[in-house]
Amino acid sequence: MIFARRAERKTRSESARSEQEEKREERNQIARQIVVAVDQLKAVMEQMKLAALSLSHISDSSQNSAAELMSHSEKTVEYTEKVAKKMRAIEEAAKEIATSSNDIHASSRQFSEQWMHSWN
Repeated sequence: MIFARRAERKTRSESARSEQEEKREERNQIARQIVVAVDQLKAVMEQMKLAALSLSHISDSSQNSAAELMSHSEKTVEYTEKVAKKMRAIEEAAKEIATSSNDIHASSRQFSEQWMHSWN
């Protein structure tokens, strides 16, 4: 009977140790899962930082491009106005040349007619 009690205590003790080991293993498993989750969160945070830096670079580049485009547009407007002004000056000069040419033609015709009459 003493041996039976000792065996029973030993079985209980082994059972209690086994349960403690299972609980310890469960806690270790949970701790490993937490470490994995923390590492994954760190990786996600690093990716978010990289994405934010990339977006910031893209934003800066877009702002610079927009500023360049605005500058080029302003220069284009300025050049277009200068060209339009010069075209108006050319048009006026062409009108004056046409008027002078018509005057010369009329004068030449008149002189030619007078010269022809003087020979007759």
